[in-house]
Amino acid sequence: MPQATWNRIFEELNSVQFQDQQEPPAPGQASRSDQYRRGKVAAVEQVTKRPLIVYASACTSPKPVPAQLLMLDFTDKIGFKVVTDSIEPPQLDVLVHSPGGYSEATESIVQQLRGKYSDIRFIVPSFAKSAATMLVMSGNEILMDRDAELGPIDPQMRTPNGGTSPAVAIIELFERAQRELSQDATKLASWVPILSQLGPSLLVDCQHAIDLSTTLVKDWLKEPLNKHCLRPNPG
Repeated sequence: MPQATWNRIFEELNSVQFQDQQEPPAPGQASRSDQYRRGKVAAVEQVTKRPLIVYASACTSPKPVPAQLLMLDFTDKIGFKVVTDSIEPPQLDVLVHSPGGYSEATESIVQQLRGKYSDIRFIVPSFAKSAATMLVMSGNEILMDRDAELGPIDPQMRTPNGGTSPAVAIIELFERAQRELSQDATKLASWVPILSQLGPSLLVDCQHAIDLSTTLVKDWLKEPLNKHCLRPNPG
């Protein structure tokens, strides 16, 4: 039985990474892992006849990674600028693998890409969530694997304790606290340490972020572009 594509590539990548560990590349030379990655990108470009860039985070890594390092934020705009500087318009493919992040950062990146390319196709091999879903929705086309998925456009919010939470979940938490405390004021002691970590303006910020996300995606979908979603033929 043939291996799934992900399993096969994962085994190949582990092999070249092991070689890098045994024989590190000389200064100034690309590692075997980087050569492998570039080879896969080039193979896709040979099939599509379009330039391809990759925006992916370690959100499915077996090793835990702090959530703030996985989020789509304004620093990513620099990365998009660097990798697209040498790619001429009008066409661009963007492979996305991300749990999302900030809607304002997504808006800025979309403006940057759309300011240069008139034909952008997003490729989602596994999943795109939150602000990454917003990013994908700005494209002319979306190409997805049969098992790939897009998440809700619920933006992520940075909380005063240094963590991140979905905006909708934070609002639901406040509403739950209101309901429970209106029914039983003795629960106040258990809710105070939870709500005190969220900050005085976070509830309003969450609603603004949700409203912005919804407005942006509606505007992008209304643009007179050839937007449609493509999935592999089951046959």
